[in-house]
Amino acid sequence: MKQIIVYKDKPASINNKNDNAKTAYQNSLRKVANQQDAFIMDGDLIVDILWQQSNPADIDNIIKYTLDALKGICYNDDKSIIKLTISKEHSTNDQLTITIKSKFIISKFIKKIVFKTIIKPLLRYINSNYQDMLTAQIPKPKIEPIPKISPPKPINQNNDITTNLTQDIISALNSQKNKIDIVEFSIKGQKIILYPQISQNLSAKERSNTIKSIQESLINTLSNRDYLANFQISFGSNASKNAKKIVINKI
Repeated sequence: MKQIIVYKDKPASINNKNDNAKTAYQNSLRKVANQQDAFIMDGDLIVDILWQQSNPADIDNIIKYTLDALKGICYNDDKSIIKLTISKEHSTNDQLTITIKSKFIISKFIKKIVFKTIIKPLLRYINSNYQDMLTAQIPKPKIEPIPKISPPKPINQNNDITTNLTQDIISALNSQKNKIDIVEFSIKGQKIILYPQISQNLSAKERSNTIKSIQESLINTLSNRDYLANFQISFGSNASKNAKKIVINKI
């Protein structure tokens, strides 16, 4: 994009001490620019000035007044001018030819096009659908049911484990019925206490063998009933001379 302004007169020099001449030159140049349909240009600008002279003069002396005169007509601020060239040539008549071009950078242009046509619509789409996209990407956590833990069954008279265990123990002791007169037991908390009364007709050796036989019989019975995983067996003496205390505790 460019525009050309032709001013067919002699420009005012900065060395001219006549302020009226400077003002008249700038007003005249603005009028000519408007008549030639000058327009505001944005972005980086390149300005080329050609001064055709009837009499030789310093060309750098006309730059300030010329650029200031076109401010607001061809550009908003002369700071947008990134390159300025000025030249002169001999002619029978004085004339200024001012060419203003916009520095078009193809890479910047392409970036703007890509941003406006692709990136900006994409960002707008992502922003408007962000919540839905985020929800779709994050799977909902699976809530596993909390397993129910059954409380341990206490040993008591109403419990099937206690009943079955007691029956098994009594059955084991009854196998020694010729050597045991009475079998007493009681339930205290989580333990069963049994007092097999060994026959008084037995000798000391026979009583010892009977106790050993009772122990083996109980262990075999509990092993067969899978009770050893839940109970432990201990033996101790009772106050009665012929009684043997057998305690079975839950582990």
